[in-house]
Amino acid sequence: MKIFLFFIFILFSVNSYEVLAQKKITVEISYPISKNIIENELNEEKSRIQAQSMIIEKYIEQNLKFPELLKEHHKNIFKKFFYVWNDYEYELFSFSKEGEKINNSLIYFQYSAYVKANNNLKNINFWDHINNLIIEEKLNPILVLELALSYQNHIDQINAFQIWKKTYKGSILNIVSNKLLNNVYSLKFIDKNFNSDELSSNLEEIITLFDMAPFNLDICLQTYEVLTKNKFKTLGRKLLSSCKTVQTKKKNEKLKLKQFNINLEESFLINKIFKYGGKLPIQLSQQKSSIKVEELQGLILYFEEKPNLYYLKKIRDKFKAMDLNLISNYLNNQIGVSQNETYQF
Repeated sequence: MKIFLFFIFILFSVNSYEVLAQKKITVEISYPISKNIIENELNEEKSRIQAQSMIIEKYIEQNLKFPELLKEHHKNIFKKFFYVWNDYEYELFSFSKEGEKINNSLIYFQYSAYVKANNNLKNINFWDHINNLIIEEKLNPILVLELALSYQNHIDQINAFQIWKKTYKGSILNIVSNKLLNNVYSLKFIDKNFNSDELSSNLEEIITLFDMAPFNLDICLQTYEVLTKNKFKTLGRKLLSSCKTVQTKKKNEKLKLKQFNINLEESFLINKIFKYGGKLPIQLSQQKSSIKVEELQGLILYFEEKPNLYYLKKIRDKFKAMDLNLISNYLNNQIGVSQNETYQF
């Protein structure tokens, strides 16, 4: 009987040690003092619930070895991630209110507890773990791209970009990897004006819109604002910078071509090339055409149907022969940009 009790004692001692070996964690929460007694009581109850989350997040920060170069806003994202992730469970022991104090119009509540976790956070190699989570597709693609841009020496770029491409098929990946856009029709809305109430403040929705219609100034500013609000600051700055790169090339002068019997619809790609001085970051095919067209208007229509350098060079030569040097220079610019393999946004 004594031996049995001895083993029971050892068993409970080990379990107790597992809990009590952790340092007690204390947090403090403040609320405005109200003249309404019931509201003060509700605030105290809310503070108890909030304190439990804060204690676990503080435990995660103390035990998970965050790299020194990890930015504070990214650290906060991962504290919350490891809190809600199913692979990790946390249990509070001896949760109690340590006290309260009043300072001016605020009341401060102090709470403490011990934390027990089902996995040892101290054994995690942070970067290896994050790269594995990316491969396993357990992270949001927007967060994955944010991390890939922020920590290029620690996040596998190929895996990150592959995860991104599974959800977003448009232009953002070209932009962040400094590659010319291969879908010229994505510039259809580059000059369209949007009211703020027309644009979503939902992260996934505004990212999808920018992905399909890049460089529109209204979309760009809204995307930057939503990304920054959600702490995806590196991606936000990159997209905003790309918009500035393109929009600063915009020309104010309007080209008058009707006197030459040339009809350019507002939506034509070549019209946008003129508007931006031939500096649109688009990739154009080198493929030659078997169709023999010599008339300028016909060349423009064929270019709109199938944009490529073959037609663009012919159009440039036509304008040059008409001594329209400004236009031919814009087209020269575009021919150069569209072949630039080292383009930088």
